[in-house]
Amino acid sequence: MENGGRREDLAKRIYQIMEEGHMKQSAVARAAGISPSLFNAMLRGRKIIRAEHINNICIALRVSPNQLFEYDPNKKGA
Repeated sequence: MENGGRREDLAKRIYQIMEEGHMKQSAVARAAGISPSLFNAMLRGRKIIRAEHINNICIALRVSPNQLFEYDPNKKGA
């Protein structure tokens, strides 16, 4: 159950970044080298967002992996 929650959180974060950047899901998918249908399935939890996709998704979203996962190395306790 815990991993499912993490996947949902990651998908929500991707949606949030796309919304903030006024990006379309299909454009992000193509820029990441992922078919729009697979990307949609990933965001809806029907397919797993695999580690090998993260870097390309970050590039497409124009964010770092730290930004995607909301990790701040300067934050105390991090």
